[in-house]
Amino acid sequence: MTSLIVTFNEALADDLAIDVANWTVRYNNLVWNVSAADVSTGLVHLTGSSGGADVGANVVSFAPPPHDVVTRLSGLPVLAFADFPVT
Repeated sequence: MTSLIVTFNEALADDLAIDVANWTVRYNNLVWNVSAADVSTGLVHLTGSSGGADVGANVVSFAPPPHDVVTRLSGLPVLAFADFPVT
């Protein structure tokens, strides 16, 4: 994985500055260090590089701290999620 697109079912605010530390990706038994996260409507495009072995399913997680909330266009926060399958 050099990039991954996470699709949300609701539009996100396009002008968000997303902290890459809020994202965790495991793919092909490797943990990936996310170096960039760009928002475009309902998509978040993550870019990263391999950070080492991490055996398990292909998943993505998002866990922002309370002071770094990503919002939807409706103004509501995007909820954190863990171990969402990557297909």
